[in-house]
Amino acid sequence: MAIKKIFLVLKYVLSALWWLALLLGVALVISFVSAHFKGEVPHIGKYSVMHIVSESMEPKIAKGTYILIKRVPAEDVKKDNIICFYSEDPTIYGRPNTHRVVEDPYVQDGEIFFTTMGDHNLIPDKVPARGDKLIGVWVTNLDALTVLLNFIIDHFLLILAILLAACTAATAVSSVMKGKRTEETEQK
Repeated sequence: MAIKKIFLVLKYVLSALWWLALLLGVALVISFVSAHFKGEVPHIGKYSVMHIVSESMEPKIAKGTYILIKRVPAEDVKKDNIICFYSEDPTIYGRPNTHRVVEDPYVQDGEIFFTTMGDHNLIPDKVPARGDKLIGVWVTNLDALTVLLNFIIDHFLLILAILLAACTAATAVSSVMKGKRTEETEQK
């Protein structure tokens, strides 16, 4: 009887954790979608996760890599930092860009500017990055997340089919178990 109580408590605890994780996941998705439609990089606290879409920072940051960014004041950025910023270059205007600061930041008309360049590029960016357009400073590559998300994206239909099959199997097993309990109750 004690084992049944332990399993019952465990069932409720796992159920509560499941709902908590689901609610947090939904909140994160809503936050990320909202930021996306506003044209912003979503963040949690001081941190953001960004996806690198070009080869400009190779070999340090490969195309397709997810990276962790930390929001910092523009005054804290130094030469050799890798920064993410909303670009004012006409070819990618308003989109996030990730490049290395290659000269000491400078102030012009009371505003901080950064001369940036991709590690893979031969010349600095033509348009300097503005301090008020700073998203944050690169912290690290998220290699495990990169592998996981790239796998999910590459195998989305297979994963969806497996999840649907698992849900169907769980529903079938649950129905069979309820049927057995009903039979046992009726026999008593």
